[in-house]
Formats: sequence, structure tokens, C-alpha cells
Amino acid sequence: MADASGARTAEIQMQHVVVIGGGLAGCALAEAFSRRGWQVTVLEARDRLGGAVAGLPLIAQHPALTPDFDLRSRLLVTALQQHARLRAGPAADLAPAFEVCGRLQPMDAARAARCVAHVAAPVAQVWRAASLPMAASPVMAALHQTGPAGQGSRTVRDELPPDVPGQPAQAGIWFPGCAAVSPARWWQQVRQRPQVTVRLGVKVGRIREHAPREGAPAPFCWQVFDTAGALLARADVVVLACQLDSFALADMQEADHGRLRLSAACAWTARADGGSRDEDPGHPALLPMVGGKGLVLTRPGSFWLRSDEAHRHWLDTGVLPAAVYWPGPANAAAPDEAGPDAGEGMPTCAVTGREMSCGTVAQGSTPWGGAAGGSSAWDDDALQDYLSRPESWLQGPVGERLQLRDNLPMIGRAPDLVAIAAQADALARNDRLPVPRRAGLHILTGMAGRGALYAAIGAEMIAADACGEPPVVEATLARAVDPARFIKRRLQRAWSRRDSSGASGSAFADR
Repeated sequence: MADASGARTAEIQMQHVVVIGGGLAGCALAEAFSRRGWQVTVLEARDRLGGAVAGLPLIAQHPALTPDFDLRSRLLVTALQQHARLRAGPAADLAPAFEVCGRLQPMDAARAARCVAHVAAPVAQVWRAASLPMAASPVMAALHQTGPAGQGSRTVRDELPPDVPGQPAQAGIWFPGCAAVSPARWWQQVRQRPQVTVRLGVKVGRIREHAPREGAPAPFCWQVFDTAGALLARADVVVLACQLDSFALADMQEADHGRLRLSAACAWTARADGGSRDEDPGHPALLPMVGGKGLVLTRPGSFWLRSDEAHRHWLDTGVLPAAVYWPGPANAAAPDEAGPDAGEGMPTCAVTGREMSCGTVAQGSTPWGGAAGGSSAWDDDALQDYLSRPESWLQGPVGERLQLRDNLPMIGRAPDLVAIAAQADALARNDRLPVPRRAGLHILTGMAGRGALYAAIGAEMIAADACGEPPVVEATLARAVDPARFIKRRLQRAWSRRDSSGASGSAFADR
């Protein structure tokens, strides 16, 4: 048995996968396959890696829960759990790219309780400022200066919806395991693996299945060509992770993948430490992330990042989304502790000229940024004035996010459209029949704004499938993200219409 297992491992190590696309999906795929011993070639059309988030210093893991725990909620929770397991063990070398700081999703307490009823407490829990002690929960802190210069200055306690009309609420869903992700560091760690090769500035024009001659040694079964027709690579497996181009390369039309939505995405950064907008200083520790009207990430005294939605809301209303503090040393070293976030070597704020603190609020301090026995970055008038000026905020590069009609990603084996057309009536009559697939061709796309989670779970699903491992997710979730799901629904609708009208013809004829 041991010899057989060793032979299988050696066979897998010789296999080669080509990943088309160098965004988050391509990065996660390169990591998942290389961890299993595969040789990986990543082909990226642009001259830099990162895809839609290239140039962003940080992005956020962005789970979501609904009271009915719908398929998207279940998939995102599964992805969050899977990613935590990988970081803790098989993919521990990725730790520099992921900073676990937690995320608060503001909402009223009653709705939050309904949402978290379906998940374990380590994944998500209801947060109520009034009932949880400061040492065990994030604390919502108001910023002193909320309006851009010239719009006046006013103080808001927070932006959470009220539990009681007329009273400010402090409640929501707390995800303690959520991480902020550095796309650049993620790719940096993956590229260090000897199995991974990256080729930039390479535009793929087409892919072709390669049929071996009878009796020939086991060949690569896929060939990849550039737009001029030159052969780029041969592989056992090809994964299409290049957004819209994924469908064109898989010969899928709108009827096969449903209506698509492309939306622009960007972020705004303010740097009080003099750094460039696309560089994350990594110091001091991040405060917990805040959702709600967009996303806010903060390194106290040095670095602020807002999603475009949050920044536009601030410009329109003069209100900044609330900041979150994690009291005590749970999130960063306390000022009097030795460590990288305290004492000698702390960075200096370019605005105030002062050494920057780690940004925690110790027990016994006030929850609004003021400290009982010290000072807070939010109490610095010069810093507040800097953040209140629109010109202090720099817009990052604009990327495109691809969203499918059902708001779920596409993950799995590509459908064989020729074989489906030939079997259309049988597939329409019996939805238990397996949909024909193109062996060795997979798709990972349509992640919308949740690529930091979908990329990791999608890559793990595809790599496990290619290696013959047990499924990563339950069958219901796998069907929900199946690249053939829109085709199956269309076949069944066409058959129902034909059955009721008595018309003849193939159920796949409307493609």
C-alpha cells in the first residue's frame, strides 16, 4: 500500500497546470496546485500581477450572513473556515499576506441575532456595545472631525442603525477571524515556490484539446496559444481565471453563463507616514475592519484606506464611517510591552512629527479615542485636520469586478457544449444525468467584490478535484457554483415550454 501511495504522489508531482489570469484567483490557484506538487505556469496579459486589485495595498475578506442563511452565506462561511485552516497548517507560509484583525458588520441587534443563529460562535457572533465588556469586544469610536474642510465640523457617535428610534445603536455581527489581505505579499509568497512560473504580458488567444497518437506516451492534453497563434504552453489541466475572457476561451455564450455585470472598484488612501499609496506599511497593527457604508481599514496614525463607497459617502454627507478599537493587547502590543509595535523603532507621523502609537485602547480608557491615562491618535488635532481635507486622500487604480446573475461565483469543470447539444433532450428530461464536461478544463471567475474569500475556496475545490481528492464543499454548494448551472436551468425551461406547447426540436436549440 505504501508503494502504491508513493507512486501516485510521484505521478501527481509530474503534472502540469496552466492558469490563465494573474489576479486573486490565479494566485490562489497557483498556491493550491503547487502545494500538491504540480508544476504551475501562470499566464497574465498585463505587465503586473493582481488583476482587478493590482495596486491596492490591502483588501478585505468580506463575509456576509442573511437571516435565512442562503447559499451565498453558506459558501462565504465555508470559505472563511477553509482559509483559516489553510493558514494554520498546509499554507502557513502565506501568513505574511494575511493580517487577522476581525471585521464588524453593523446592523441592528435583532437582525444580527437571526443571522448568526446558523453558525458557530468562533465564526460570527452578535456584538452589542452595551452588554459586552470593553476587554472582550471592539469599541465603536467617533472621529472628532467628520466633515471635509469647508463643510463644517460635527461629531457623530457612530453610523450604526438604531435599535431604539432616536438613540444611537452599537450592534452588529462580529467576524473575529476575518483578515485584511495584501495582494502583493500573497503573490510574493506564492512566487517563491519553485514549482510556480509566471509569465507577464502574455495574451492567450485560444486553447485546444490535444488528442495523442495511439500508443504514444502520456502527453499533455491541452495546448495554449497566444493571439498570433504561437504555442505558449502544454498542460494536463488548464484553469480559466481571467474574468470575461474565461467564457470566450471556454466557448461559452451569454445563454450559457447568464447576464453579466461589470462594475468599477477602487479605494482611497491617506498616508500620514509619507508612504506611497500602493504600499502597505504593515505597522502598527490594523484596527478591526468596519463594514456598513463601504469599508474602512486603519493603521492608527499612519495609514487609512476606504472603499470608494465609504469615501463618496463622506464627501456627500460629511460623515466618516465609525472607527473600531480593540481594547487591550489582543490585536497589538500595548504601549508598555516589548515588541515590534511598541517602543524604540516606531514610525514617525509625517503630519505631526510624532512617534506613532500602536492604536489600542487599554482597559480603563474611554471608548471614544480619549485615554484615561494617555493620548490617542484621534485626539491629535493636526492629524484630524489632515484627514478632514479631501486632498489628503489619493484614489487608487480602478479595477473591474465581474458579477454573475445569481451573485455567486463560477467554480468547477467547464461544460462540454458540443456533447450537451447532442444529449440535450435526455439532459432536459432527467436532471440527474451528469452534464458532459471538458476533461482537464476548469473555470474560476465571477467573484464580484469577494475575491479574497472566493479565490481561496474556489482554488481549493478545483485543485482537489484535479487530484481526485474528496470534495472540499458539500454537494449543494458545489452545484450552486457549477459552471453548467445556467445551462441546466435553460434546458429544463426549454423542455417545459416544449412539453406544454407540443412543439418539437432540441431543448438546446435556443443557444
